[in-house]
Amino acid sequence: ARADTGIVIVRHHPDGVVEIPARAAAVASTRLATTIGHNGDTVSTVEHLLAALYGLGIDNVRIVVEGPELPVMDGSAASFVYLIRSAGIFVQREPSNVLRFRKPVEVRDGDRWIRVEPARGFRVSYAIDFEHPAVGRQEFCVERWDPAEFEREIAGARTFGFLSEVRALWDAGLAKGGSLDNTVVLDDERVINSGGLRWPDEFVRHKV
Repeated sequence: ARADTGIVIVRHHPDGVVEIPARAAAVASTRLATTIGHNGDTVSTVEHLLAALYGLGIDNVRIVVEGPELPVMDGSAASFVYLIRSAGIFVQREPSNVLRFRKPVEVRDGDRWIRVEPARGFRVSYAIDFEHPAVGRQEFCVERWDPAEFEREIAGARTFGFLSEVRALWDAGLAKGGSLDNTVVLDDERVINSGGLRWPDEFVRHKV
């Protein structure tokens, strides 16, 4: 898309076309997946595509969607990365607008929290701690943001969940294409996917 367009999801349906900017103000729900919307029209499970766009440094793009949910693909951002690279990336002359934090921002929800602090460069440090024998505590740190590193170390990490959560997604009408082919599923003791994990710490890489 043209410079300063930003990331816009274009939703086609029988009543016409709705454009949904991928901005924080458009977030309609974060229950089990991220849903954005505008005037009642929504698109669900946008997080993997948005991660791929950010990871590759894509600022301006129009994404045409038919239906209320993006395809789950293989459960990671890797398929979207492949398709974006196949389509080609055009470098625009205009400088990108970036958000600069001048003071810390923190959000807490029970014992979960996320914090952004001012820094000279981009850095992500993430930790998860699950009372599950196959997960436990995992930490992952990205010291600098590089598209090649994102593609190699993060993009292929798949979404994961517990059997009860997967059933809840289906009951909510989400992840209709969800299966062991595109979701890491855990029972009470272990990962039940026959192929296992792509990395021992795939869980925290997906969160990043």
